[in-house]
Amino acid sequence: MKEDGEITCKKIEDPDVSTVVCVLKPAAAGELTAPATQLLERTKANPNIRERVFYVFNPIDETWYNT
Repeated sequence: MKEDGEITCKKIEDPDVSTVVCVLKPAAAGELTAPATQLLERTKANPNIRERVFYVFNPIDETWYNT
């Protein structure tokens, strides 16, 4: 998970990347993971990045996957 977060952060800061879609899954307690929270904070701090990043919150995948 940490590696995925690092890769995503590098991609959102790359000026050659036009769009990034991030699928965020809340933890079992309903909270985002540390890498997801870091990604949101990084995006929030940079208006150029905000225009290129789309978020999808998908808590239902785990239910389907575990069955």
